[in-house]
Amino acid sequence: MSTQLYFAYGSNLNQEDFHAWCKRRNYPEGLLRFQSVAYLPDFDLAFTYRSPTRNGGVLDLKDRPGQLVPGVLFEVQSEGWKALHEKEGMPHVYQRIDVTVIDDRGNPTIASTYRVNPNRREVFVQPSLEYVKVVRKGLERWGLATELLEAAASHDLASCPDGFFFYGTLMRGESRFSVVKSFGIECVLLASTFGRLLDLGAFPGLVDTEKTESTVHGEFVRLREPEKAISMLDAIEGFRGFGRTGSLYRRTRIGVDVGDGRIRDAWTYCLESGSDRATQIQSGDWRAYCGRQKSFLTELAAAHSRGNEKTVAERIARTLPFAFAESASEAVDSLFPLEQALASGMLSERKLAQASGLWAAIP
Repeated sequence: MSTQLYFAYGSNLNQEDFHAWCKRRNYPEGLLRFQSVAYLPDFDLAFTYRSPTRNGGVLDLKDRPGQLVPGVLFEVQSEGWKALHEKEGMPHVYQRIDVTVIDDRGNPTIASTYRVNPNRREVFVQPSLEYVKVVRKGLERWGLATELLEAAASHDLASCPDGFFFYGTLMRGESRFSVVKSFGIECVLLASTFGRLLDLGAFPGLVDTEKTESTVHGEFVRLREPEKAISMLDAIEGFRGFGRTGSLYRRTRIGVDVGDGRIRDAWTYCLESGSDRATQIQSGDWRAYCGRQKSFLTELAAAHSRGNEKTVAERIARTLPFAFAESASEAVDSLFPLEQALASGMLSERKLAQASGLWAAIP
């Protein structure tokens, strides 16, 4: 294995605990050098092994598409791997595996981590309060959430990330929207992210999400059944899984602007191959490129206003900044027609949904 990066998700996040172990075993400090916070996709935490030294269960990884395990990437120094192997009881207790982790911008990195040997796993082993405290302190030290840890310690399941960003045929009114709709839509809003949009013929591809200031327009969607949706969406987008080659698209995490400065994390699919023969869609908008934006926005405004466009506009106007217009009536008039205000960017669908109370408008 060539990687010198180690992904820690359990007690080794707690540097005090790790250094204390190293001192007892005559290893020097500084074997793990912090590189970045990272997330391990399509895994969850579980307590499957009974450790006599920890007086109860210790953490393991289990497969769970759509989930994200928080942790830290460390660069391993000198005797670091030897120390880690000894501490993890490799290969009898834990096995070293290579995984793909993503940073908070969605960039993938290959790293090594440890997983309990399948022959040593139990369904659930109750952890000690002290061990959970050690891991919790490590997570908090790096500013990471503890929900997965607390759920695993209770032999429960934490909810999976439910936000998605679609920019092509999976959007409302497009050919594959029925697939998205079948998994239950909690919320859907017009949104945008950084990147370039490419024309692949019958569908577009998103690239360069961290390398350009260009904007790609699409929709932010929250689904009731994100785990079920992941498997279907992966198949549609030709994503074979993290660490596997031959995918058409790569599933990753990005930040999405849903309007009014509200940034949400979301799963999306970036083009993995074929970009060399595609042309860029300069507008970054698939609907506009296909000539369907105007009609869609008209239908969307009608769905939100439900025949009471003026009432909705008045509600929106009351929330606009004081200096936006000289009078309330002028503010209301500036929002007509609603579809034009949406098209110009004066009005976000989020603001419209706040006024209409409709967070899953489907024209």
